Amino acid sequence: MRIFTTLLLLALCVSLFGQVKYGQIEYLQTNEMSFSMDGEEDEEAEAQNKQIREMIAKMSASGAFNKNYTATFSPTEFNCVQQVKPPAEMRTESAGGAVMVVMTGGDDPLHYYTQTENNTILNKDMIMDKAFLVSGEEAPLEWTITDEKVAPSEATVGLDLKIATAVTPLGDTLIAGFAPSVPVQVGPKNYYGLPGAIITLEIPNGKSKTVFRATKITLSPDPLPISQPEDGKKISLEKFRAEKIKRDKTMRKTKRTVRG
Repeated sequence: MRIFTTLLLLALCVSLFGQVKYGQIEYLQTNEMSFSMDGEEDEEAEAQNKQIREMIAKMSASGAFNKNYTATFSPTEFNCVQQVKPPAEMRTESAGGAVMVVMTGGDDPLHYYTQTENNTILNKDMIMDKAFLVSGEEAPLEWTITDEKVAPSEATVGLDLKIATAVTPLGDTLIAGFAPSVPVQVGPKNYYGLPGAIITLEIPNGKSKTVFRATKITLSPDPLPISQPEDGKKISLEKFRAEKIKRDKTMRKTKRTVRG
């Protein structure tokens, strides 16, 4: 019943407004992961790793690692703002008496802004626990629209979707489900460039996968305020990416050193 209600409301909105121009989309980000830990191969370490995996699995099942974003769009720009989420934690004591804690939430909210006319971005993004105000011009993604279609369901907020794929400048593969019936340039974070709003987005990464899914669409006959981020150390898009790649390499090197 919810699906048909969504379809009816969208149809009425498009009929009343003439053409979709302004509105908001709420996105849910989930992470599907295969968790493993490297450590000493003694029984105590194996038992602790098993307990941590079980804790993470329970927290993941409860939605503790999920993130929520709200994207506000117009014909020429959109933003995507992470919603504040209270911290969550789980504690347990191992057989050896060690207290193990898994924590999530309480993050500094991310804020992405995209100007679709001139392909510029302005983001509040993070490297570790440091906030940056990232600006620069982003070349449009080269999307390939496939023959695959997705029928309306609760997972598509009641909309017919077409599937498109692309590869980001960092080499990530994107699988997007977009809605031609909502012909606006908008998506999670800075993702856009398709003839319709991005409703679902999958980003595979080895044994894990990040998934964005629209959970609600609200259309408006009038323009809505589209905020831009202001906080963080100013940095160009090119330097931010280079710094992020450098930090990732350092972390991988540290992990190898610890295992050695």
